[in-house]
Amino acid sequence: MSLARTLRQHASLIALTLGLSVSSSASAAVLLSETFTGATFYDGLTINLSNASTADDNLNKWIKLGTWSVQSGGICAAPCDGSFAQHVPPTSDNTNLLFYGLSAGSVAAGTNLTLSFDYISSNRIATVYLAGMTVGSNSLDPFAPWFNVEAPPTDGVLLSSVALGQTATWNSVSLDVTLGQSFDALVIGFAMGGTSGARGVDNVVLRTVPEPGPLALLGLGAAVLALAARRRRK
Repeated sequence: MSLARTLRQHASLIALTLGLSVSSSASAAVLLSETFTGATFYDGLTINLSNASTADDNLNKWIKLGTWSVQSGGICAAPCDGSFAQHVPPTSDNTNLLFYGLSAGSVAAGTNLTLSFDYISSNRIATVYLAGMTVGSNSLDPFAPWFNVEAPPTDGVLLSSVALGQTATWNSVSLDVTLGQSFDALVIGFAMGGTSGARGVDNVVLRTVPEPGPLALLGLGAAVLALAARRRRK
């Protein structure tokens, strides 16, 4: 009997083992899901975690530097689906930053994260940032559209920085990061510049990515080995 036939005959066993693998995985958690419908942008705020107190940390807010606003319609086309964060070209060529910080106290070192979003940026490249911040160490100032990781108090630990190519149509982007340490907060930032063209961001989602439970994977491996041994005996 061929291995393929053996596997087909025992598909239910394999499916059950795979099901156990999935069910035993750590559940995925959505840390942020933003469509910008009814969103508010705050101007000139600082995410300040440099003190032990987080009373004025300004987490869970979209903070802007420059000409960002919530818009509907206009340049929005699929996958943009209604309201979106639009960077209106300023009269001078300044790079403007839009960022959001969220509590990450429950996200441990070794966690896999996926950041996905839709964007448009014609006539100028843009950049997306993902950073980690620690209470007592970091303070993120919106008046410098980059992350200072050289001298304290730093903006935080830069986890990922990806240049987004020029595009006159909306594109979907996804990037993956594995945390090398735990953080008290995670920050997503978008930098866009130029004096002309269409620019915007929509459907920003940050989630954890679970890994299959090791015992379930061990069970799957044992099932496959058992099938292979049965094939050899026949």
